[in-house]
Amino acid sequence: MLRYVPSRDVLKPNARISHAFDGRIVGHFRRKGPNAWDDYMYKPGIEGTVALLPGLRVQVEAEGPRVRLRHHGRVVVVEWQYAENEATSAPATADRRRRFLEAHVSGFENAPSLGAAAVIARNLRH
Repeated sequence: MLRYVPSRDVLKPNARISHAFDGRIVGHFRRKGPNAWDDYMYKPGIEGTVALLPGLRVQVEAEGPRVRLRHHGRVVVVEWQYAENEATSAPATADRRRRFLEAHVSGFENAPSLGAAAVIARNLRH
């Protein structure tokens, strides 16, 4: 199933990785046209593994233990790979997501700054 995403929404980091983990790339976003402002479409598919290190800014997906990040110039979706000893008794998806977020993801805040209107007003005064 193809999923379309506006270019301004394809990657909006809302969290940081707090503890390193290995993940499996389960899909990527590809631009629908040649321009930077063209919408993106999501293409699912297993594309290998990647190690995510602490401090990396990511976008937490709405469902499952997944995050979205930029990897080698592409926006990819990475799914948390739980330990092999847990694979036989894989918990429910909601429980896996909760455990993943608690163990590996923390929120972050951008540094406070002036808004666009305040910057323009300040420049016009000088």
